[in-house]
Amino acid sequence: SIAAAISVKTTDEAVRTEINGKATEEARQETMLQVSSRIHLSNYETRIISEAPGDCHVLLFISNEKYAEQQQKICQVIKDYIKAGTVAESRLQIDDALRNYYWGLALDKYNDLHVQVEIENETGDCQTLVPLKIRSILKQLTATPQPTEKSELGTYPILVNFSYAGNPVSTLTFHYFDGESWIGPVSVMDGVSEADLIKLPNDNRVNIRYEYRFDDQMDNPDLTAALAMQDLPIFDASRYFSLKVNERKGTLTAGNEPAPATPQEGLMTAVPKRNVSTMQVKQIASKQYYLTAMQHIELAITQSDPKLAMRYFTDEGYLMFANLLEDKKAKVKLESPHQTYEFVDDGLGQILARPCRVIIKYPGRKFTEKLVFRFDKRNDKICSMAYMLTDVAMEDIFNSKAKWADISRFTILEFLENYQTAYAQKNLDYIRKIFSDQAIIIIGTVLQTAEVQKNKAYLLEEGQIINLGHGRDGIRYSSFNKKQYLNRLTAQFADRDYIHLRFEENTTGLINAQHIQDGDAFSIQIKQIYNSPHYSDQGYLTLLLNMRGENGHPMIEVRLWQPDKDKDCVDPVEFFSAKNFRM
Repeated sequence: SIAAAISVKTTDEAVRTEINGKATEEARQETMLQVSSRIHLSNYETRIISEAPGDCHVLLFISNEKYAEQQQKICQVIKDYIKAGTVAESRLQIDDALRNYYWGLALDKYNDLHVQVEIENETGDCQTLVPLKIRSILKQLTATPQPTEKSELGTYPILVNFSYAGNPVSTLTFHYFDGESWIGPVSVMDGVSEADLIKLPNDNRVNIRYEYRFDDQMDNPDLTAALAMQDLPIFDASRYFSLKVNERKGTLTAGNEPAPATPQEGLMTAVPKRNVSTMQVKQIASKQYYLTAMQHIELAITQSDPKLAMRYFTDEGYLMFANLLEDKKAKVKLESPHQTYEFVDDGLGQILARPCRVIIKYPGRKFTEKLVFRFDKRNDKICSMAYMLTDVAMEDIFNSKAKWADISRFTILEFLENYQTAYAQKNLDYIRKIFSDQAIIIIGTVLQTAEVQKNKAYLLEEGQIINLGHGRDGIRYSSFNKKQYLNRLTAQFADRDYIHLRFEENTTGLINAQHIQDGDAFSIQIKQIYNSPHYSDQGYLTLLLNMRGENGHPMIEVRLWQPDKDKDCVDPVEFFSAKNFRM
């Protein structure tokens, strides 16, 4: 519960009054209550003061030691947020950077104790440095529209390039005014997204607003209370990009930019640490057949008719493509009519055609995605399609320090792309195949209000509640077997119009597991951004994969979700030796 720490002060005084010359004196006692904190008190004690029918009084209290310990714990969470923000900024994951910086700032203002933080070798109090950092990021974001033409529907679908300090962003979230109303949130992937205008602005300026609060992704009770405060700082996240309009031709081009794209003196700018992949991909020489196939796929997307490209698919591959285009709750369109592809031999018997850039619009939400189509070299048919990882996530895999062959890196890449695609397409059959029958599945759920949980039956049908022995308050961990987990997913898939996963930073490595042959067990820890209409969160997904699973495909032996990284994340191998977690 959200509780207040209250100090009670009682004073005694003598009050003298005089009426018609007659003086009287009486003792008066005054009690003053002073609220000293609004933090979430999770380990308070209770005492029943009176228990009369209809009039029960209960005292809730916490010791000074426990109270101080809880405040110190919040201080550490604040430092973790700031650290995560600096890492995200250096990786050009600007939405994640703004989110973590702002959440840390809100918690610091909310907590009784305030912390000293370090940002880019500068140390100072959180309330001074973090606002400066947030303003610096917002000032160095630039939106540049690409040339566009009026669509058949009479709208102007403008592709916009987003950069930070002169570098294309990896991820970003924004809203825009389409001429009639504000649209968003809209996700940017690898520097590009779309703003579809219903009307042209009178001043040739399109107003946009960058997201930095992310209220829908709040992940602990203290943060919920902090973001509800009335005196939090408000940042000017409103910007615009200019257009040059040729009404006769019905075309738009970029106007003068409102802000410089390079760092300015006095601004705090993290040096991007994007790594160039050390892995050399093998591009094929003969591309015409695959290019022709992709042109038919583009036509199918434009016409919303998967049959126009059916000849290039296997039955299984076509089903995935048809599910994408025939989803009644989503509208899919090409990001641009001018697509540029690379055709790569992945060493697994497949030719990868990528990226096909698309916009996927759900009610109230729009995502930019890159699709990869995988041709089976045995028959030159597309055997599968998937949502690609971001460039940053792919670089993490290809630049992994683990000593494994390039072919294994493509296996990991394909598995993660298939994983996030299966949730987006609500493909229970695929998810059922990739989990071992003996899988250990640990779910971490950000606790919501009792009323929300009451209305969501599947949240109450939890597996065995467990204690990991660490982690933040407000997170409930439950252990599921495979059947329980699939039943839970079935309910969620039916209840939610869409489920969107995005993987960002990740670490991978070879590990030794008790019942898996050496060299066949891989661990993956990857940051997962989860979005749906009812519930959103972010955290770290740890998977232990048996690379020699059924039919030689990777199979999940352990799945563990946690809100934090590093000190709060456990080694999945430990679960194999923990009898408490065996099903």
